[in-house]
Amino acid sequence: MFKRAWNSSRHSAWWGAAAIAVIVAALLHPALGTGKGLVPADGVFFLLPWRALPHQRISNFLLGDQYLNFIPLRHFIYENIQMGRFPLWNPYISCGVPNIASLQTASLYPIHLALSWINPFDSGVWVAFLKLFIAGFSTFLYMRLLKVGTAGALLSGITFALCGFMLMWLGHPHVSCICLLPVLLYFIEFGLTDGRAWAGYAVAYGCMILGGHPPSIIHVTIVVSAYFLFRLSDERGVKDDRRKKHSLAAFLGATAVGAAIAGPQLAPFLEYYGHSSVALSAASLKRWAANLSPNALAQFFLPHISGTPSAFGNLEGVFGFTSTENFNERNGFVGIVPLLLACVAVFHRRERWIRFYAAAIGCCFWVIYGLPPMPQVLGAIPILNSMNHIRLMFFLCFSLAVLAGAGLDALEGLGASQRRNLAVGAGVTALLVLFWTREFFRPIFPELTLAEKSFVLQQLPMFGGGVLAAILAVVIGKMTMRPYVKALCLAWTAFELLWFGIGSNPAIDRSLYYPATPAIEKLRQDPSLFRIIGMDWILAPDTGIVFGLQDVRGQDFTTVRRFEELMTGKAGDF
Repeated sequence: MFKRAWNSSRHSAWWGAAAIAVIVAALLHPALGTGKGLVPADGVFFLLPWRALPHQRISNFLLGDQYLNFIPLRHFIYENIQMGRFPLWNPYISCGVPNIASLQTASLYPIHLALSWINPFDSGVWVAFLKLFIAGFSTFLYMRLLKVGTAGALLSGITFALCGFMLMWLGHPHVSCICLLPVLLYFIEFGLTDGRAWAGYAVAYGCMILGGHPPSIIHVTIVVSAYFLFRLSDERGVKDDRRKKHSLAAFLGATAVGAAIAGPQLAPFLEYYGHSSVALSAASLKRWAANLSPNALAQFFLPHISGTPSAFGNLEGVFGFTSTENFNERNGFVGIVPLLLACVAVFHRRERWIRFYAAAIGCCFWVIYGLPPMPQVLGAIPILNSMNHIRLMFFLCFSLAVLAGAGLDALEGLGASQRRNLAVGAGVTALLVLFWTREFFRPIFPELTLAEKSFVLQQLPMFGGGVLAAILAVVIGKMTMRPYVKALCLAWTAFELLWFGIGSNPAIDRSLYYPATPAIEKLRQDPSLFRIIGMDWILAPDTGIVFGLQDVRGQDFTTVRRFEELMTGKAGDF
């Protein structure tokens, strides 16, 4: 798949793959070979009937979609595979739904399909490992194709694989799609000089669709299309009109072939979607209007300053975040050193692709933070007005990762005055962040508990360490020290992102994986044909799948409008 990058720099590719694999394994070590599962299924202890069972603190309450929907659906496929059949129909929710057409099930996604014979409790960590490894290593290869050095490419790979978006949405279908973004960009870059690469692009695009998250599919398609058109217009890229037309035809053809590859899942989904109430639901929720408030910018520097889902989540109220600004949505942390190195690339490198990613960062901020008139524009565009565009955080993170790798390369060419200016700029920015933190917390700090005060203050040494590492990286200019500078940037970035990410996706004991209660056992032992319904989230929709219980309700991305109207008398809020 990556023949050109592999042949041109086989030694660095081996080291890059090994380094990224080791770092991803370090992140996921709580569930690797420990007998624990990387599934947040202990979240069901929030609900009846499990709430009555003895349990500890819930690991991450924000991962509800995983333990209420995605994991039960994967468990359903696993049990059918064990019986020697692949399920086209799911009888357990909403009085029956088409399994393949339910896109978020992603049952044909290659990683899921390859591991579908393993219980989700055991396969969860390997699914996560493969997604993060693909994201990191393909970013590494993409950067090498852009002629970025090995250290810079590795920094980009580590930063993207372990950035806030990838880790917060790791168990969701978002990441299934987005981990293939650098693969698609690699083949676009490769395809402009070698037409054979478009076959790889078509396969990768089809796999991306099979990832199962329609908004992410649309966002990734927009991003890769914009990148292709940019590269096509590059004066140092394809010059003559004939070759441009050939490349455009190849891109469109490969995209169409990719959609055809995903056709067995995409076609029934489109028919299913036509009978659903998804558009009504999106309109009532005004998804296009979702954006982040300025206070969320603090998490690019101090990612835990407002608490985490597993510790001191009540600090969110201090910042006044809305329900659409939860920890997962607003977190685009990439590390302190990559932020400075991205600035180095923007101001001290002249390649056109640098300007593309710099412009992408500006556009992403414009959309994510809802600066006028962007919300109104998005609200007027069909399809885009049914999506939450805060999720463009993935491309913001990727762009920062790309620029960080380029910036690490550019450090070697900086003069003494440029190094001094960067160091001063980093120091001033750090002081402004600390001043903002002090002024923000000063009125409320006395009201915080001792534990909350300690938690807030513990964020500052890590921030200070990142700033110090960044300043050292730009200040040291001696030729003999440059390998140590690159090692410092790589080591600190990996350490900081691991510090940030470990624990975001909890590893639980097998006893916490949907335990059967006496009430559930009694239902399972009833031999008659029946369906269940629970009031007030008792035995929440989809969780009954794990126990073979058929539910009148169902939590699915698509809900048949006529069935919803039959059950509730209206559509758009099932």
